[in-house]
Amino acid sequence: MNYGICSNGSRDTGYETAIKTAQILSGLGAVPVFETGMDETCPKLKEIQGVVFADFQKTDLKAIISIGGDGTFLSKVAKYRELDTEFVGINLGSIGFLNEIMIESIEKDLAQLVSGDYDTIDRTQLICEVFDKDGKLKGTSVCLNDIIIVRGAKPHITTLVLSIDGQIIERFRGDGLVV
Repeated sequence: MNYGICSNGSRDTGYETAIKTAQILSGLGAVPVFETGMDETCPKLKEIQGVVFADFQKTDLKAIISIGGDGTFLSKVAKYRELDTEFVGINLGSIGFLNEIMIESIEKDLAQLVSGDYDTIDRTQLICEVFDKDGKLKGTSVCLNDIIIVRGAKPHITTLVLSIDGQIIERFRGDGLVV
């Protein structure tokens, strides 16, 4: 079984947690897969038996393991949301409400992941479409946690209309909206 590993180098000093994660997965008979280019970023990964460097879009992955904080987790979900895979986070951040694995229990938790002894949480994703005053679509985005719509570079108050599934919920004036 292939497990993608993505690590935030600013949180994972020397990619120590990525290395440890790969070693644990390999020891459990799983295949640790890193994004193409990580072999250059962290040459130590090449020393771990069974590690693969590949394009996640072209690899069958059981799960993607995000190492870092909630921001890292959210960015990897955004980047790879179209893949038919699960996401799990190893928390190296300060809050970590999206990351289920703590560094203190990494061996036990990764063993549970590989054995399939875990529950999943289906999280709702928001699709945001922004239209101008003439009804022209200006942009679309999908998010897991929240979305922020701001007025742009001009400092001014604007009229915003919030609708959900085509039904107007609220009209208000302001310089932005967080959903």
